[in-house]
Amino acid sequence: MKGVIMNKILSITGLLMFQASTCFAQETYDLGEIYVSAGFQDININKTGSSVKVLQSDELKTNVFDAVNLLDAQSGIAMSSSGGVGSQTGIRLRGLSQSYVAVRVDGVDISDPTGTQNSYDFGGIMTSGFDQIEILKGSQSAIYGSEAIGGVINFKTNNSKTIGNNTETNITLGSNNTVTANIKLTQVEDSGSYALSINNMTTEGYSAKSDNDETDPTAKLRLDLL
Repeated sequence: MKGVIMNKILSITGLLMFQASTCFAQETYDLGEIYVSAGFQDININKTGSSVKVLQSDELKTNVFDAVNLLDAQSGIAMSSSGGVGSQTGIRLRGLSQSYVAVRVDGVDISDPTGTQNSYDFGGIMTSGFDQIEILKGSQSAIYGSEAIGGVINFKTNNSKTIGNNTETNITLGSNNTVTANIKLTQVEDSGSYALSINNMTTEGYSAKSDNDETDPTAKLRLDLL
């Protein structure tokens, strides 16, 4: 009897940050200024010397629930997976393997510190915990060293500046009994802010049964003492 894949992903992303014009050939839309922070300081996207692609919150709220499919759709990027959703997944950026692609969350290195080479498993990361994904293509070695010869992927968490609290919930149903659920809590005050996003995804796949449970907690707190 053939089994089924039961993959469960639970990722918790905590934060607090603040900050983000693009022209289209057919029509011109004013999206405001877009800032890139992967270089340790915010800079207008038009003033950076790197080839940059910025995926903003509206693109992250599409029906793509994991970062793998979203990144794989971008030019110059190829994702490779060892199995279904939640399985070990690597990245190639402009032909270079994941050993030469730096991965950051709000500028913090999230690669496996126990590994012999720089690498990050994208299999367990979902888009609902982030407001922006910055893709810097080409060598960024001057800042990040040899691990960024191919480029940098920087995930940015909530950067709301609106004072007060907010709660967002979302549930998505799909084929193969796929269910994704997300709840996001944010609180912004004059002295600082926090955000907490909890995501859960369960799906039944189409090959031999495999248990793949993963928990990815991250948290960050910032206080402005002025």
